[in-house]
Amino acid sequence: MTHDHTHGIEKLNEMRLLGALEGISALLETHGVQKWSNWFRSDLEDYLAARGQPNQAQRQLAVITHILMAFGGMSEFSSLALKDENGALLPKANERLRELASHLWAGARGMQAAIMNK
Repeated sequence: MTHDHTHGIEKLNEMRLLGALEGISALLETHGVQKWSNWFRSDLEDYLAARGQPNQAQRQLAVITHILMAFGGMSEFSSLALKDENGALLPKANERLRELASHLWAGARGMQAAIMNK
């Protein structure tokens, strides 16, 4: 693989990661899931704040590790289901949540690999 190709894949993974963080935190906030909205919003801010810093790779890797912790084990995020005020499941919102979570996982794993292979 050429360097340009590798850099392009890394850029796509980063865009996927950042877009998913933004989307998932907004969706969760809209549905009143403040704990997880704040978790991912903070990760987004921390990831961006690391840009251009002397220890950028280490700081961004720490953020990515934090993101991936949300998916591990018996995490309540993994079993989160969005509901309306009456407790009824919201199928479209939950489908969007799963889609964003999938993009977030893939972007985070892709960036984790890219940073660790530098």
